[in-house]
Amino acid sequence: MEQVQKKEILFYVSLEWLQYEAKKIIKRELNNDDVYSAKKIIENGLCESMDIVFKSAIMEALRINDPGK
Repeated sequence: MEQVQKKEILFYVSLEWLQYEAKKIIKRELNNDDVYSAKKIIENGLCESMDIVFKSAIMEALRINDPGK
């Protein structure tokens, strides 16, 4: 089994990824104001559902790795 580092980043959204998605959706890159607003909205969206995501991930990991419980 792979050793996991305590400070390992588990999920990362880069500006490059955001701009890639913008090009797919609106056929252009976002300007600085757009990026600032999108960043805040992404942060809020991820924080709002993070407890659900964590609980689901933990429970599924336990089910997969210890199916007898």
